[in-house]
Order: sequence, then structure tokens, then C-alpha cells
Amino acid sequence: MTLEEAGITQNTRFNVEETNAVSNSDSESVGDDFRDAPSSPTRSPDPQYESLKQKCERIRDNLLQEKTVLVRRETLIEDVLDAYRANEGLEHHNVRMKIEGEPALDVSGVKCEVYSMFFMQVFLLCFVGNLEVMPEMNPEFICSDLFVLIGRIMAHAFVLVGYFPIRLCKAAMITMITGSCSAEVVMSSFLSYVSASQRAVIQKTTQNDPLSCQEKLVLFSLFNDFGMTRTPERQNFKDCVYKVAEMCCIYRSLGAMGKICQGIEVYPGFWTSVKESDINELYHSMRPTVPGVLSRIKYKFSDHSITLRCAEERIKEYLEIFIEDHIGDLGLPKLLQYWTASNILVVPTLHVSFTSQEGAGRCPFVNSCIAQLNLSRMFVSCEEFVHEFKFYLNSREAQEFDSI
Repeated sequence: MTLEEAGITQNTRFNVEETNAVSNSDSESVGDDFRDAPSSPTRSPDPQYESLKQKCERIRDNLLQEKTVLVRRETLIEDVLDAYRANEGLEHHNVRMKIEGEPALDVSGVKCEVYSMFFMQVFLLCFVGNLEVMPEMNPEFICSDLFVLIGRIMAHAFVLVGYFPIRLCKAAMITMITGSCSAEVVMSSFLSYVSASQRAVIQKTTQNDPLSCQEKLVLFSLFNDFGMTRTPERQNFKDCVYKVAEMCCIYRSLGAMGKICQGIEVYPGFWTSVKESDINELYHSMRPTVPGVLSRIKYKFSDHSITLRCAEERIKEYLEIFIEDHIGDLGLPKLLQYWTASNILVVPTLHVSFTSQEGAGRCPFVNSCIAQLNLSRMFVSCEEFVHEFKFYLNSREAQEFDSI
């Protein structure tokens, strides 16, 4: 069934910041000359005293005039890579993203959408892993400029909209930026890199629990993937697992991660004095969890009507049940992509307001530039609310900026 067949035809996703929007006439396309990029536009005299957020704000305040980048959803990876490949100074400019066929204005939301979708797709095509990923050891990738470009895009996205791709192996990032990484983080990243079945076996091994024959086969297969051809003694399993974790998260992709870090160092002094704890906090603050999302929601309730307020309190309860019981941690990226134009938590507050729309008009709609979700207070049951929200969230229409 399509949305139209279900009677839902209203455009429900938009991004607009009319008071701050810059007209197209004031923007330059990426085909213009980028030789005006400064050699050191954002150097700070005291970088060790700045937080990452403060550094982003300082760099953003010093970016050059806005450039427009046109992308298509069907070829988003290629379009973004081509824009940065053709224009070496792009990261020193403000950027307005335009998605072909979608009329939304961009000051922040469309940019966030493009960068978020870019990393979701590039991690599928050019990286390997599960909850955390590492660069794929493909000679075609390693010997090209791909990973340097990815690093430049990472840095620019972080400065422009606060988006950092936290699915990239945290232990590898910490090692590249600080020069070392704690054993605890290495093991955490390794457990996030391997499959769920491998993770369960590794956790039993590190706790010195006995393994079944099938579990031993899983463990030995993992050892073999990293060049260990001899079966270690039972008492050495734990040490061997850690050595494999170091090989996986630090040494195996050293060349590719080095190229990514070459790219993210486009802003002089940005990573100066950054510590492991800073990167841990960055990853933790952006990782979507049900408690984290619920704690950031701010509701705008009616003050002038007890009847409306009671209806809104009911919808608040429905939304929280929907998030806790029907979305869960695994479904949060899709919900956040719709709500904030990012699959991770890049905004401090998630806003919810209420309408009295009925019928087809009561499907949820968002203003992603301010992370505002608008919900109808006219639902009479949680089942009805959950069914319609889930149906819409899984539709193609929910993924497009189709309103201004």
C-alpha cells in the first residue's frame, strides 16, 4: 500500500530558515574558482584551551563565501566526492546543499541530510564491520584519493553542522589523533566491529568461560582471518583475542586511516591537544539510545486549555511508548534521520509541538532545521498512533524534503 492509497497525501517533511536564508544570487557554485581558499584561515593561538565545539564555532565563523553543491539521491556518494575532488578549497567555504527535485531551502538541515546519507552509504560500500567499521583493504581504494577525500568531508561536516560519523572505529580514530589508545577502548571497538555471534564468543573468552566445540571453531576462524595459523593454548585465548583486536582496529588499516586523518587535518590546530577522553565524549554524546533521545525531547504544551493539554499529555505518552517499545535503539537512526536530518544525535534538543489536524493531515511532519516534530493531538489510541507513525516513517515520502 502506498501513502496515497492510504489517504495520506500531504507533504510532511520540510526545511526552512527564512530569516537566515541566503538567496541563490549570493551563492557561488562549486564550479567557481577555489583558489581564494586561505592557506591558514582558522589557526588559533591557544588551541589547547578550546573544546571541539568551540573550535568548530571559530572555524565556522571564519569560513569564506557560500558555495552551492547540487546532489542527487541516486548518485549521492559520487556527487559529494566529485564536489570535493574538483575543488580542493571547498572545506574553507560555507556550503549550501541542494538535492535535485526537492525544493527545501538549506541553512543546516539539507546539509545535515546530505552528510548523514553520504556516510551511511560510503560505510556500506568502502568499509567493513558491523556496529563500528574500518576501511576496506581494497587496493583500488587505498591507492586512490578516496580516503583523503572522506577525511576532508568528515572535517567539513563536523564544522558546518556538528556531524561526526561515529560508526568509524573509535579506537582507530583515537590512535590516529592522539598516538595511542587504551586497551579498554580497543576491545570495545573490536567487539563493535565483529559480528554478533563472534562478539558472544569473544565475551565468553575474556571472562574465561568454557567454550563449546562450535564456539571454538568461531574463535579459531576469527584468529585465522588475522593471520594466526596455530591454535593457542586455552590459557592464552584472552591475550590472543586482544592481539587480534589491536591488529584489527589499529595496525591492519593503518595506511587507510592515515589517509583519512590526513584529510581531517585541513584545519590547522583543530586536533591539537585533543585527548582520548574528548573523543570518547564526542562518540558518546552522538550515539543514539532510547534514554538519550527521551531525555532530549522538549514538549510545547498548550497553556490556555486543560482539554488540549490533556490530549497532548496523551500523545506524549504514545510517542514515548512508540520510541521505547516499537523503535528501540536499532530503529532510532531512521527516526532521527526524519526528525533531525541526521541518523545520530547532533542537536541538544528534540522539539515536539502539537496540532489539531485530522484525517490525512494528522500524519507527523517535521521542520528538520530546528528538529521540530509536529504531532496531531487527535489520536484516540496508542495502537492507532503507532500504526500510522510507523507506516509513514517507512515510506519513501518520509525520506524526502518535499516542502518549503
